[in-house]
Amino acid sequence: MVLRRMLDSNAIDRLFSEHADEQHHRSLLFSDLAVLVSGVVLGKHRSMNADYKKMKEQLGVSVTAVSEKLQRVELPVVQQLVRHSYQQTVEICQVVLLTNLPRDKADAVAVSELYRTRWKIETAFGHMTVAMKWNRFRQPTSPQKFAQSSAAST
Repeated sequence: MVLRRMLDSNAIDRLFSEHADEQHHRSLLFSDLAVLVSGVVLGKHRSMNADYKKMKEQLGVSVTAVSEKLQRVELPVVQQLVRHSYQQTVEICQVVLLTNLPRDKADAVAVSELYRTRWKIETAFGHMTVAMKWNRFRQPTSPQKFAQSSAAST
């Protein structure tokens, strides 16, 4: 339900029309681009190319046209899309955090701040993993395989 509201094609195309200065709707609508990107972001497809292949008939444009439109999306359009997505989510979602901390030790605000801090740390490790190509540390492995991969990288 949240995704359906966030990816409402009429609302997304209206955002594009209102905030795009240089780009225009031609044969590829901004809403189609949003659906294409969301398939990758949400893990439905492994890559933009894989998602494009599944939507090729629906899109009716070349992969080059998709790539060029993606590269030229203007900052105000992206900002408005993020605001729109946030507003659609906030209207129907609540955040529920569970903890085993006693109430007298941590109220809802304290728990949410702790979680936010933890999430920043998790995100930082995720970025480091990608940037430093530490993928081998993300997958469980036997001590022998870990020792072999560590020896091979030195």
